[in-house]
Amino acid sequence: MKKSNPGPLIFRFGSGKDAPILKEAIDSSLCHGIVVSGHIGAYNRSSVAALLQMTNVPFFVDPCTWLLARDNSRARRDDGCLRKSFEKLAEVCGPDILRILEDEERVLEVKDFRRRGAWNDDITSDLVNRNLRFQKSLVQRERQADLSDLLQLAGDAVERSEPVEPSFLVAPYFYSESVDSEWYRLSVELARRSLKAKRTLPVFGVVCVSRAALESEKIRERIVADWKMMDGILLWIDELDDKKPERYKEVIRGYVELISAFAASSKPIYLLYGSFWSLLLVTKGVTGVCCGVCYAEWKKVDQQRAEAAAPERYYVPFAKEKILPEAARRMYSGHPSLICDCMTCKSLKDQASRKEEIVKIYFEQMKDERNLKRHFARCRKAEADLVVEETPEKIFTTLKDAWGVNAPLAPSLFKLRRNAIDEWTRLILGPDDRQ
Repeated sequence: MKKSNPGPLIFRFGSGKDAPILKEAIDSSLCHGIVVSGHIGAYNRSSVAALLQMTNVPFFVDPCTWLLARDNSRARRDDGCLRKSFEKLAEVCGPDILRILEDEERVLEVKDFRRRGAWNDDITSDLVNRNLRFQKSLVQRERQADLSDLLQLAGDAVERSEPVEPSFLVAPYFYSESVDSEWYRLSVELARRSLKAKRTLPVFGVVCVSRAALESEKIRERIVADWKMMDGILLWIDELDDKKPERYKEVIRGYVELISAFAASSKPIYLLYGSFWSLLLVTKGVTGVCCGVCYAEWKKVDQQRAEAAAPERYYVPFAKEKILPEAARRMYSGHPSLICDCMTCKSLKDQASRKEEIVKIYFEQMKDERNLKRHFARCRKAEADLVVEETPEKIFTTLKDAWGVNAPLAPSLFKLRRNAIDEWTRLILGPDDRQ
């Protein structure tokens, strides 16, 4: 069953433990769609399929084929063997690619896709066809028996009889340092082959490049020309933290101009990673923005596996930033009335019998990771609604007013600053329209 396109708020299924919180978010209408990371879909197929089967939410699959060409520690265990999720992703990509990663114990190289000075039809076509087939059949009618236990655990005894298909298919892709690299040319070639291989579903291409690729108008024009043949566009700029526009001023300006150029073609545009600030680009023609629930608002291609898990963080709504829960507790300690009033937070604050206990009780409950994520999901949905329903001028007025209301918290003492508002105001409204 074909679905309408998701957007503007899309949460990422990027880990096996995401399923419960994503189901809560979907059931509460806190997002407009799901993007499934390819290696997670391949490894946790049953749980991913169960979620999509139960909720019937619009979704698409990020193939994540780039992972197989990057030499980083996330792909292998300490004994040198491929991690299971990477192995499953390699299996999706075909026996030739699996052999390279397992038998030759190395990552993919561009030369693997070349033969006698041309693209190797066997490996490139196999990669395309297998990936598109995997995406389309992620949730199959014949898999319903396998999903019954998961459906019952989730409290959903009704199994849908219709197969569930993604809103669109996504061409395999790799990361490119520049538009002159062989990896870039390969990604364009894979996109073209994917477009030719499509049947009924649209096929989107992924522009996955470095920040340097946004530096000049000529390069941006080249990117638009190379990808305009696709039914839609997915953008991922390596290590572009949109919360720091003062650091990446020219890059983000180029990003906005690239998006505007793609938008002129009236094709759907999705950002594979982005925070609230990227949601503002809906006003420039973006269809949807993807992120994890309280994580993965930007991504670095070569991020290595951390020795320890990253600490959970609390989302500060007026600042559009996350800080450690203990720091947030200190910030709000004398001002409980300024704590978030989303449905999740109201229920937690209501557990305090006295006003002076609100901060203590509230942040005790925020030690539960699920509450941190519920709070984030509700805040992000409210932000998406603001961006869709209001004019850009009204949005920035609302953001600046919120900083004024929360001034008693002394946010600068907790490294929270309003620089992003001023920079994004100039990016969206222009220097002559600042309020």
